[in-house]
Amino acid sequence: MALKPTTSNPAVGMGLSKAFHCHYSWIIMISAFLILVACLGIGCNSLQIFIVTLADVYGVPIPTITGGLALQYFMLFLFTPVAGRVLYKNDVRKVVMILAVLQFIGWMILPLTNTLAMYYVSMVILGATSGFYSFMIAPTLINAWFAKSAGTALGITVCGTTIGSGLFQTLGGRMIAVHNYKYSLIVLGIVMILIQLIVNGLLVRSKPSDIGMMPYGYHKLTEEDKLNAQKDLQSGYTRKEAGKMFTYYLIMIYVIVLICGVVITTQVATWAQAECGFTVAQAGAISGVVWWCGGVVGNLITGVVTDKVNVAVGVTISVGLGIIGLIIFASGACAGRFGLAMAAGVLFGFLTTMIDMAAPLLTRKVFGLKDYTRVFSLVAMFVPLCSCSIGMMGYPRIFMKTGSYTPVFIIGICVALISTVLLFILNAKANKFEAARAAEMEAHAPAAADVVENTIDE
Repeated sequence: MALKPTTSNPAVGMGLSKAFHCHYSWIIMISAFLILVACLGIGCNSLQIFIVTLADVYGVPIPTITGGLALQYFMLFLFTPVAGRVLYKNDVRKVVMILAVLQFIGWMILPLTNTLAMYYVSMVILGATSGFYSFMIAPTLINAWFAKSAGTALGITVCGTTIGSGLFQTLGGRMIAVHNYKYSLIVLGIVMILIQLIVNGLLVRSKPSDIGMMPYGYHKLTEEDKLNAQKDLQSGYTRKEAGKMFTYYLIMIYVIVLICGVVITTQVATWAQAECGFTVAQAGAISGVVWWCGGVVGNLITGVVTDKVNVAVGVTISVGLGIIGLIIFASGACAGRFGLAMAAGVLFGFLTTMIDMAAPLLTRKVFGLKDYTRVFSLVAMFVPLCSCSIGMMGYPRIFMKTGSYTPVFIIGICVALISTVLLFILNAKANKFEAARAAEMEAHAPAAADVVENTIDE
């Protein structure tokens, strides 16, 4: 018999579930969304609008500042697998509360100090804390709280990163222009920690059993579906088992190729100022629209299409639109034409959908939920590694040597096409793995998935 909500349900105490007539899982989804708005939208991605400003303040070339951001992403890379282990063993709510304070300390180093060395210290702290948020918090909470509509819920949740990035890059650029960069950093830092402390303190719970509930959709399942759902939570592969499979490394290769195109987003604000001659406020708006408009709509489309059709179709739609945006960027037509740059930014923003949706959903589909957090942590760590080496170091140097971002945009177009081909290959493999796990649960035959692995690899 399904568990019933208890008086420990925080939504009951605040009247939220009653007022909105919703399962508490949707409140968890909104909470995860707001966490990403704050911790990634502000604490990680909003720093991109400060690149040119900080280069002027410290009197150094742009690659020196982007080198600091590369350090941030490298720390994110190092701590992503650590996050997988910590979240696997500990209460998500408690972990995020501690991280919020540490991230705030790292952020406030920037406006309160004036030395390049302390800038790098700040990047280390921000990168280490972001490693727990980026690609780990949202899938961990959504997988725990949703038996159905997980793709749609994840699509909505990861919009927090894109909306937060777009909103606060735009606001940050305006505050720099009207006041100064220190004022902008202080305001953003206060907003960042307030959102996290309020949301985590009042709403977040790690799993349904913490408040005597079952995941969303569980009560609508038949008895047979419920039994299969319980089996599904225990089915799949451990990280050690996944490490012996070729498909695991193919997903990693896919992510590496994919991120080469996605990380161009980190250079949009710099490109807009240095190559197109836009003001810092205009650059913030262009960079912002990449995140909050294209990225948000793309994530929603991909989430819904994933649930209705499959992840490959949803992501392909977003990739095609993203490539059109990159072609407009590469043509040079945006110089001095703010409206066109904004429109191209919307289209390019769709490209970011691939990393938010495809990688976690494919990993879940192939390797199941048994050890999902730790399995996916090794996949996700390539995102910050490539972001620091390619996005923050490689692409700025291409610009410094050629005087143009056009070669970067051409690279983005090529890798987007390659990643789409890899996506369809992986989706076909994922369907076979999923069918094999279903057969294994039905027949209690552990060897079934191994047969599929050998067949696929042949």
